Amino acid sequence: MVYHPEPDNKDTETVFINPRIISASQERDYAEEKCLSFQRIAAQVRRHLRIDVEAVDWDGNPFQRTLEDFEARLFQHEMDHLDGIVFVDRLGEA
Repeated sequence: MVYHPEPDNKDTETVFINPRIISASQERDYAEEKCLSFQRIAAQVRRHLRIDVEAVDWDGNPFQRTLEDFEARLFQHEMDHLDGIVFVDRLGEA
């Protein structure tokens, strides 16, 4: 996964090879999400507010990253895609 927290700034690009969410906050909230897969749909999706991720970089070095708030939401959304899940699959989750 190529992650761009600031899409207009290539210096913030990080490559996550085989990413895994290793822990997640108990605290979650709802926020509106959209997806290019469903361009006419926007819906409230519940996500963890903080996640810890581990992955490997281009050079094969393992690393960990903590993501919070919008970044955590975005990463969880993209991780779902890697797992074959789209955001509409999450609608109605408590």
